[in-house]
Amino acid sequence: MPPGAVEFAAGADRWSNPRARLLEALELEVEPAGHLAELASALEGAYTRVLDGLGSNTAVQFVGGRLRVDKLGPLAEPPLMGEFRALIDGMLPRVDFPELLLEVFDPTKPAAEFTHISGADTGMEDFAVSLCGLLVAEACNVGLVPIEKPNVPALTRARLQQVDQGHLRAETISAANTRLIAEQADIDIVNTWRGGKIASADGLRFTVPVANLHDRRPPGTAGRLLLNGIEQR
Repeated sequence: MPPGAVEFAAGADRWSNPRARLLEALELEVEPAGHLAELASALEGAYTRVLDGLGSNTAVQFVGGRLRVDKLGPLAEPPLMGEFRALIDGMLPRVDFPELLLEVFDPTKPAAEFTHISGADTGMEDFAVSLCGLLVAEACNVGLVPIEKPNVPALTRARLQQVDQGHLRAETISAANTRLIAEQADIDIVNTWRGGKIASADGLRFTVPVANLHDRRPPGTAGRLLLNGIEQR
């Protein structure tokens, strides 16, 4: 084997040639000449179409040897868009986020997955209420102050800290997430959501078009994935 050469394991998933796997995934030939010729032809065609349209395009000007393009204005809304928006807005229920979370917790029972770190039975009254309070605090990054209520036993600071330290950890969140995904699969409308390959967290949209052994969720989003009802496999 020549010095500096790299030997790859044929047929392996982890130790195979990454360049060959990339070309295969992109459906490209090993020899790039044909593909580059296609790209060059497409680029030349695009330049030609732009040049042909410059004379009649009032939004494009050359001033002092520099290209100036008019700003794009907003598109007018379709005539029925305002009525449609009002209709949809009227159909959406007005609920607080913690109430919605508690409503989901009641039929799906994900609180059962939040076992104590010692393995002991929880046995707390209104345990789900404490959990939902903590999940809201973590997901919204507001801390315990807006969540705690001294007159509600399940939401006192001592109870919240006890549940946080003993029950809220990565493995219990993952187990609860798995339960929610399984429950979600039994909802009829889920069958129209393509295959659970799209997720959204922190305003970012993630798409996994094909199954992949190396797919991972972004770091630091475990709690938010649970609260956003995201299917992550």
